Amino acid sequence: MQTENVNGSQKIPSGRPLWVIVLAGLLGTGLVILVAFYFTAVLATGEWSGWALRPVDYLNLVRTAVTFAGAIAIGATLLLAYRRQLTNDAVRRITADNLEHDRAKEASRQDELLRQSAVDAERELRARFSSATVQLGHNQSVSRIAAVYAIASLADDWHAFGNDDERQVCIDVLCGYFRLPVEASTARSEEDVRQAVLRVVRNHLRPRVPEGADWGTANFDFSGAQFRGGSLADIVTVSGRWSFDNATFAKTFSFRSINIGRSTHWGFSGVRFQADVDFSFSEFKNEPEFSYIHVYESGSLTLTLCTFQGGANFAGAAISGSELDLSYADVWTILDLSEVTVSAGTLQMNATTLRPGSSVGAFGIEITGGHIDLAGADFSSATLYSDDPALFSEANPGTVVTEMSAWDERKFAF
Repeated sequence: MQTENVNGSQKIPSGRPLWVIVLAGLLGTGLVILVAFYFTAVLATGEWSGWALRPVDYLNLVRTAVTFAGAIAIGATLLLAYRRQLTNDAVRRITADNLEHDRAKEASRQDELLRQSAVDAERELRARFSSATVQLGHNQSVSRIAAVYAIASLADDWHAFGNDDERQVCIDVLCGYFRLPVEASTARSEEDVRQAVLRVVRNHLRPRVPEGADWGTANFDFSGAQFRGGSLADIVTVSGRWSFDNATFAKTFSFRSINIGRSTHWGFSGVRFQADVDFSFSEFKNEPEFSYIHVYESGSLTLTLCTFQGGANFAGAAISGSELDLSYADVWTILDLSEVTVSAGTLQMNATTLRPGSSVGAFGIEITGGHIDLAGADFSSATLYSDDPALFSEANPGTVVTEMSAWDERKFAF
């Protein structure tokens, strides 16, 4: 008979002592032989008692009785073997059930440990976040710099934990801090903190970033920020939204050799370039927004040898005594220069190439004391949409369209 333990596993049936089984077997065998002898004698004589048997008859009776008893013993042995097989099957089944029960119990225990470990890990990450954000408001710049690196490390740990939403929160905190206005009294020390922010961003976006530390799909909001020097050169993005809208570049800044993914929004609308900003050798797989930027006399915007696979939008850009340099640029689709104004400055388009099927929008361009340099530019495979095509005659446009409505339709279709 089988029972169950308190923990739910079944007990294996316990057997009788061996000596009891042996003794019972011997007595049973003897009894069987006697009974067999008796009934054999009855069959031989036809009498139930007082047999008249010769010695040879006794020998035959014994032989017959033993044979009969042997047959019974064989049958009993087969029966015992069958019962033993049933018992062994039951033992194996109970053992397998117990093992399965133990495995299920251990799996449940491991799941609970993992769940508790995840809860503890999340609690620790949130505690670190609270501590780092408090430290970011410390009055000592060295403590704020440490907080910047702590938050960047925390962002990576959130990614490893499987929660990219919280990673984005960490990045938002860094960008939000960068956008804060700088007080004149702390400008020098604060710049060190701002440069630390730029360093951690750039280090997480360089080619061959270690696994788990790649921010190439994150969003970065630097809109309205003041950039006083630094670099985001060589960064690589896959997707996400980048906004520098209405930011100011007051000191030299480098974006050289950046690679902007097709699913990345790159917004520079309304940016003020008061210093030299360099995008040379960069590749834009989507259309970057440089609309309504202002390049001041003290600055310049260099996009030499850039590739614009998704086109580029410079509509409404203002160049005041400075230079917007698109020399040797490779435009695959649309280049929008509508309503660009050049005042005592230069729109450099030396050797700029537009690929077959591409278009240039150039309605409403105003040149006052400046010029457009098209030496070596090739628009022969492109369509020029302009109300003043003579401005681009040096580039030898393949097709010229002067109706603005056609340009609007082209942009909409694109």
